[in-house]
Amino acid sequence: MPFFEAPENTLDPYQLELLASVFRQTWSEIVPRGYRLPQRQELRLQKEVSGRLCALATTGVMDAETLQALTVATVRLFPRKSRQRVARGLSLAKSPEEFVVEERSGEIVVKSAGFGAVYFKSSSRQQLVLKRRSETDDYQLLTRAWQAANAKARELGWIE
Repeated sequence: MPFFEAPENTLDPYQLELLASVFRQTWSEIVPRGYRLPQRQELRLQKEVSGRLCALATTGVMDAETLQALTVATVRLFPRKSRQRVARGLSLAKSPEEFVVEERSGEIVVKSAGFGAVYFKSSSRQQLVLKRRSETDDYQLLTRAWQAANAKARELGWIE
């Protein structure tokens, strides 16, 4: 299993211990049990998850559940194929109701003005997995999109 990589001298030992624990929980949420990633993708994902957790911690987010939820909602298991850019800070959708959410070919597609995300239900997991999304650093937008996708998955009976 990959391990948490923290940047040097940015966080205190308590924060690093908490983030290492959250990393392990987050990893098990993102990568389905028994699923083996190619080494290159595993390293990319390890760095992305570690970096995201550190970025959130340096902004003051230190609640384990919040760290995990935001990281799971914003990290992609599969790399994107196109480089769509969304302006930083773009947050036109204010609630899950303002997204267009639909099921297509076993995937949940969430759209808003200038933003899109695709989630799928892993057969071995009880949660949705992010397949791809528009590039943005707006974690609130990403969290609301994840919440909207989960609401649709519950409506479809995919998750409880």
